[in-house]
Amino acid sequence: MLVAQLDEKMRHGPDRSPFRPSEVEYRDEPSRAVPGLVYRWGGWFTRDVIPGGYVSAVVGVRGGRAQAIRGISDWWSLAGPWSPDSASQALRACHELVRLLHGGPFAFHPAIRTEDPEAFDRWVKVEPAEFVRRVSTPDMVEGPSDGKDRWRVSIWTVDSGDAIQRTCRFPATANRDVPPEVAATDSLKRPMGMIIL
Repeated sequence: MLVAQLDEKMRHGPDRSPFRPSEVEYRDEPSRAVPGLVYRWGGWFTRDVIPGGYVSAVVGVRGGRAQAIRGISDWWSLAGPWSPDSASQALRACHELVRLLHGGPFAFHPAIRTEDPEAFDRWVKVEPAEFVRRVSTPDMVEGPSDGKDRWRVSIWTVDSGDAIQRTCRFPATANRDVPPEVAATDSLKRPMGMIIL
């Protein structure tokens, strides 16, 4: 399943390098938020581009069922019905979804400040003060209250050199009919001429 996803991404990607399934590297990673969910990442590293993972794909496995994760509905088909039982669990779930939907464990994934502080610090040290101030805003978690039926989590990431604030919303109670949401809610373009280290 992973090899087929990687092959499809290569056929539709900017680089038409020959895909070599024998060179795919795999990594299993248990979910830090959803009990029993395991992610199986596959990454193909090519000699033709910057060192690191050029293309990656992920399959989720839970309860003996495997599902390619291409979007939030794929994740929810494995994770749901589920809801966070604490602020820290909601935060971990948001981090996972951002990585699943916008990157991976290999190269070119967003640098999440609380997940990868070294990469984040390398990046912000060359940026203007206002840019650093915005992306260094602490993560925010709001629990369900005052009639609100969702957890709301906001985190800043660094993605392709730009700073993006992403907001995740999770149901307050386990309900398959109330799927989570992830949206970009703010962004700040990296000033021209700045170098990503």
